[in-house]
Amino acid sequence: MHILPIPSRKTARSILGAFLLFSQLNCLANNLDTPADELAQVNTFALGYVGFVSHISAEEYLYRSVQGSANATAAFTAIVRSPSATPEGKAYAACGLWHASRFLFTQEMLHLRQRNAEVSVLRADILRKEKLTDLIDRIEKHGCSNF
Repeated sequence: MHILPIPSRKTARSILGAFLLFSQLNCLANNLDTPADELAQVNTFALGYVGFVSHISAEEYLYRSVQGSANATAAFTAIVRSPSATPEGKAYAACGLWHASRFLFTQEMLHLRQRNAEVSVLRADILRKEKLTDLIDRIEKHGCSNF
């Protein structure tokens, strides 16, 4: 009769560590969102240098990432139409559509103007609520450079 050797603690820890690492990587791979998915769920609308130390917000980096992608117009349109996107995400999508296609901007904003949503807007270091319709009007008149 042949008895299998008992693995050492070091071997057992290595096997367990590899298993845990693999399962964590598998979970991460299944939960990865695209920048457009993340942009649709942001809670603050901020363009330009904001905050006490004047920095570009993480939300704006997401917006710029989507804006530079090959399917930017489709991504922004999907965010505007999404029932689960936040008003802040829809505001970024409005900016993106304004830059990508004024025709689509005009067409899609008809639906957004019917919503009575409020957006958390960060300018400099002041966070306040604004009506989404007012923000859309400002984007339509001036674009997204003057925030």
